[in-house]
Amino acid sequence: MSRLHRLLFRLFQARKTVLFSLLGLFLVLLLSQVAEQPFEGLAGRSIGLQEIKSLPAFPGAEGFGAATIGGRGGRVIEVTNLNDNGSGSLRAAIEAQGPRVVVFRVGGTILLNTGLAIKHPYITIAGQTAPGGGITLRNNSNKKAPLHINTHDAVVRYLRSRPGSNLNETGDLDALTIAGAKGQVYNVIVDHCSLSWATDEVASTFYDAHDITIQWSILSEGLDCATHIEQGQRQCHSMGLLLGSNGSKNISIHHNLLAHNRRRNPLVKNSGVTDVVNNVVYNSGFGTKSFSPTEVLGTYGRAQANYVNNYFQPGVDTRSADWFIDTKEQPVAVYAEGNQVPKMVVQPDSQKWMVRRHHPAPTITTTSAQSAYEQVLMQAGDNCGLSPTGAFVTTRDTIDDRIVTEVKQKTGHIINDPSEVGGWIKVAAGTPPLDSDHDGMPDAFEARSGLNPKDPADASTDHNGNGYTNIEEFLNETCASKSL
Repeated sequence: MSRLHRLLFRLFQARKTVLFSLLGLFLVLLLSQVAEQPFEGLAGRSIGLQEIKSLPAFPGAEGFGAATIGGRGGRVIEVTNLNDNGSGSLRAAIEAQGPRVVVFRVGGTILLNTGLAIKHPYITIAGQTAPGGGITLRNNSNKKAPLHINTHDAVVRYLRSRPGSNLNETGDLDALTIAGAKGQVYNVIVDHCSLSWATDEVASTFYDAHDITIQWSILSEGLDCATHIEQGQRQCHSMGLLLGSNGSKNISIHHNLLAHNRRRNPLVKNSGVTDVVNNVVYNSGFGTKSFSPTEVLGTYGRAQANYVNNYFQPGVDTRSADWFIDTKEQPVAVYAEGNQVPKMVVQPDSQKWMVRRHHPAPTITTTSAQSAYEQVLMQAGDNCGLSPTGAFVTTRDTIDDRIVTEVKQKTGHIINDPSEVGGWIKVAAGTPPLDSDHDGMPDAFEARSGLNPKDPADASTDHNGNGYTNIEEFLNETCASKSL
């Protein structure tokens, strides 16, 4: 290349760099202006993007998954029967596309031949709208989790999932699975759900799932010597909560009750931050001479976990603890503070993995471990339903009632089969409240809120301008702050 050519080439490169820099600056300025501009949403009310981002899914939503928008502003879909599939079924509502809020006009048990997979984003499942005894998911011939969240922006509240062991042996039957590859599963919150009787973990997050919250739920009685298969052999496998794997991060586990699960209360096995706050763990460790109630493993990279003000209580099946947290597989970094355990035993190499600074995580309303014990036993699990008058009422099924009583009385044991504790119960269908326009809001609520009980379109509008749609305002009148 001649000297002139080289000079011209350098001038071109310099001009190209300046051009791209100016273009980049222009885009930054443009986007910043767009972010400040309001957009028309929620029936014409102007809202800024920052307001939408900062609004929690519902009052009381906390942690990494709290900012999900769920089905906000979308259509209302009614579940009108307990069929496995077809019009009016929960499956039809889940498989619909676009923003949607799922409400129930019937209570009872849904027997599943295949699992319910949430693959389309922007969904709110409002189990608290079910009349009677609420909604229970149970496996029939299904070999997978009754509910699998495989998308982003999902809110699941006030449901029970109790699959049970299956005649077909399987290695991955959870009550709830939150999992998906390529980072497609995020902004998920599970609130006030009751999960039990699974043969793998009771619940799990896996693959690249991130920005997830599981809060105020009961995860109990993972089935032990049932139908779990590993390497072609049946294994005893009562496990609570698995949080993994490579690529998974930003998980909040707070104010949950984990009871009668041998291990994994929880097992933190991801490559990012996990926040474990104000949980109650009861009766772990059956079948071994020693145990650690919870585990943090660095299988997929440097697992970073906060354990703050959790309450660990031994039970009938609990053996003496080796140590509080099992960290066999390094590297891990654990911040632990305020946890109440019967005997705190520190591993000899704890200086390698204990850290003095809290890993960055969203603020969670935190109390002492003792206060958390009392609050969780009072409020966790599916404890809310809708009366015929349209008011939310506090309720628990007899299964959750028994679990909570056993924690208080330090009784009960790890089970192999639901029949050992009475099995499934009949769930009442109940009578739904009057909803003339079928917009998910009872007429009584619309009347006292100044809405039109004959206008289905007002469910997705925002009459008071606070960012929550009218149907969300109704759903937010739940039982979370009431005592049982």
